[in-house]
Amino acid sequence: MKRLLCFIVVAGCMVMGALAQGAADIHGPYLRIVEQADSACAKADWPLAESLFLKAMRLEPANVSNVLLMSNLGMVRFYQGNDSMALSTLDDALRMAPNATVLISNRAKVLSAMGRQSDALADWERVLEIDSLNVDALYFHVLATIGSGDSVASVAELQRLELLAPEDVRTNFAKATFLTSRGLYAQAVSPLRKVVEASPRAEHYASLAIAHMMSGSLSEAADDIARGLEIDPAYGELYLYRALLNRLRYRPEDARADARRAVSLGIPMRRAEPLM
Repeated sequence: MKRLLCFIVVAGCMVMGALAQGAADIHGPYLRIVEQADSACAKADWPLAESLFLKAMRLEPANVSNVLLMSNLGMVRFYQGNDSMALSTLDDALRMAPNATVLISNRAKVLSAMGRQSDALADWERVLEIDSLNVDALYFHVLATIGSGDSVASVAELQRLELLAPEDVRTNFAKATFLTSRGLYAQAVSPLRKVVEASPRAEHYASLAIAHMMSGSLSEAADDIARGLEIDPAYGELYLYRALLNRLRYRPEDARADARRAVSLGIPMRRAEPLM
């Protein structure tokens, strides 16, 4: 999940904030630090980004734009695995701007990663109360509803998302998630194909590979895995799925080799061990 959640909204907002104050020249050093932090985020250099966000806020502690920096600081801490610190940072920011939807959404993502699904769901509902057309919030709200096991609510929420953003990649991914949660893997293939066409990421090819595998289309699954590994040769999930595919094809040695490779790339042993 954290691979997908890099929401950098700093530089443009900071520039607008400075211009609104009519003193962009005064805030030059502040903006330069923010731009450096933005660059660090783009490179996924989270420790550097964290130190730069803190430096900017210390330089101008009264700058009203600091609430946006705190939003990004919270997520940078989240990406580093500091969930509790991230949550605390976002809580502090929300005390200053309680209706800022980006802050509420970011906190919901952190809460979800911490396993606090009911709290995350409440935050996404709050975002939708403020902005009923917020596709991102509705998407995560749908995923949380699917995860809760409430099929009736999941269908209603998914229909709402389809009406709001019928061609959005998130809509197709949510639809596929719902179908796979009900064991309807063959039906999930079509929306997942749309996902990989719109966003050809390794993790999306992994989802399509499993759908193909579970519906008996082993050759298609092999193609999906190969394409995903071309994009990201170090994505451990794909080696785990290739191990499963090799097991299904009665290639135990290949399955064991792929399972070991998956573990070396961060896949927990408990998931790979049955294939070794």
